Amino acid sequence: MTTTTRTETHPRTRARTDRKELSRHATGDGTVVWSRCSCGRLRMVFTPTDPRGTALTAGGATPGCPDCP
Repeated sequence: MTTTTRTETHPRTRARTDRKELSRHATGDGTVVWSRCSCGRLRMVFTPTDPRGTALTAGGATPGCPDCP
């Protein structure tokens, strides 16, 4: 199933809202967080439970979006 997240702006400043967390999942190796940027780009961040592990991300930046990392 596909859902659409509407991009909102702050009523006074017209600044875009922050990234919206869509879901968070605990796995045997760490935590996976799916979020959506104000431009609509989907992003995944994996944070390992082991502090020696490396965090992983998927989903790059949208050219021209000030909110994309």
